[in-house]
Parts: sequence; structure tokens; C-alpha cells
Amino acid sequence: MKIASSITYCTNDYRYLAKCIEEAKKFSDQIVVITCDHFFCGKRENRLLLNQSYSEHPDLSFVEMTYRKDHLYSEYINRKFTDNDWIDFWYSTTRYISFLFAKKEIDYILFLDSDEIIEGEKFKIWLNTLEYQKYDAMRFLQYYYFRNACFRAKAFQIGGLFLKKGAVRPSQLMDTDDRCGIFHKIEGRKKEKVTLKGVPFIHHYSWVKTLKESLIKAKYLSNHWERDWIAAVNCEFSKAFSGKDFENRDYEKVSDIYFDPLQVSLMKKEVEGPFLHVHKVDMAEIKRRELAFEFHV
Repeated sequence: MKIASSITYCTNDYRYLAKCIEEAKKFSDQIVVITCDHFFCGKRENRLLLNQSYSEHPDLSFVEMTYRKDHLYSEYINRKFTDNDWIDFWYSTTRYISFLFAKKEIDYILFLDSDEIIEGEKFKIWLNTLEYQKYDAMRFLQYYYFRNACFRAKAFQIGGLFLKKGAVRPSQLMDTDDRCGIFHKIEGRKKEKVTLKGVPFIHHYSWVKTLKESLIKAKYLSNHWERDWIAAVNCEFSKAFSGKDFENRDYEKVSDIYFDPLQVSLMKKEVEGPFLHVHKVDMAEIKRRELAFEFHV
């Protein structure tokens, strides 16, 4: 079986990218890192850091989307910048476009965000159980971290999406609930809460960030409209960690730290292109690719 890993990336997650790629390389036949020239809230990306990311991984395929404030990439979904689920659909757009860039010989696609670090060797062991061949879609239990890599949620979280390529059409990947919504759309056999002998092999470092990075994240959250996230972040960083996060999850302090993103420095060096391994796409090309997929061109 041939496996592709799709990694959704923005430069606010730069600290995770190299580790995410390193682990995915251990089992992937193809890796597509998909990003955008803007954050999904409409703010321009950090071009300096984006170019640095490109220069540091010349052996990978990057796909850079051109941001649009007037329309999504799918002609089947009519949303505006002011709609609450606008950002949700941009996240699912990354899955949709990376699917169209998967090679024809790919059988399964693993959809990750760059702050989800998979243990590649353990994932290979899990793959060797061949459990995945019974299903069209699977989601995993993950470890979840907050503030620092030593603070781990006591309860596992559900994340990721492992999808049989032949079980889905590209248009199904556009969903307001992103990977969760895609998973529930699949009509074939599905399984959630996948582990290796009861133990997760994915580490989600969602809020292991500096104050500055957390404030940027607060602006492009898919549920940005639910509360004043800027105030919540400032309040959180004004004091020592209480043991509970924004969602009232309980945490414990662990000594066996798998990976510490805050130890990764942001060099921000000037790098000039061209970057031949970066493919910049627009709506016209995506439409051509979807038609080619539908008609097996």
C-alpha cells in the first residue's frame, strides 16, 4: 500500500514543521505540505519565515494557495469572509487541494496539521498490523499539550484522519467540521479512537507556543467567534499554569517529554527563491485537477 501524508502548515507553527516532516518520512511514499500566502483570518503570511521553510526542505513538495476573500476554492460552497464558518472551510480546503496533488498510485492519505507530531516508528508498527485495510476512514487518539511540552492532558483527544483514497471524492473534503465532518461523510467502514495496544502515537502540541504565537493563533481559530480569545490568551499568560486549559481540560506534568517545540529557534534568515519544489495554485488549476480526477485523466 502506498501512503501520502498531507501536512497543513502556517508559519506560526514553524517550530513543529521539521519534526512533523521527519516523522512522516518514516512511513510516507509522498508528503505534501500545504500552506497559504495568508493566514485564514486574512492577515498576510510571514513571507520571510515561509521562504525559510521552503529552503529548509528542498526534497518535499509544497503547495501554496493564493488566498481569496471573496470566494472559496470550491464552486459548490458559497461562503463570505464574514461568515462564522469561513475559516473552517479554509482548513478543509487544505485537505481538498492536497488530495488533488496526491499521486495516482497513492492508496491512503494521512491528513495532519503541522502541530500534530506522529511517532513514525510506532505508526509503522501499527501499519504492519494491517488493521487499516479493514476500513475506509480512521481517526486516532492523541496526546494533547498546553503551554509547555511537559503539561499533558489527562484525557486523550481525537485527531488526524487516515483515509482510503478511493473511498472519497474531492468535493466531499470540503466540510465546515473539517476532518471530523469528512470522517462522518464517508459511507464505508470507519473506526475512531485508534491506538497501538491502547497507547496513542500522535502528540498534539496545539497551544505549546509563546505568548506572541498564541495571540496570532487566537486570530485564526476556526471557532474564533465563540469567545474573546485574545483576552483569554492574555489572561492565561498573566499567571502560572493552573492545570486547566481554555476548554477546562485537566493536565498533569510529565517528565518523559517526547518533543519540545519551544526549544526550536526561529532564525528568520533572508532566503531568495526561486523554489522549484513549491507549486503555487489558483482556482483555475484546482478546477482542472478536479476534472482530471473525475475523468481519470
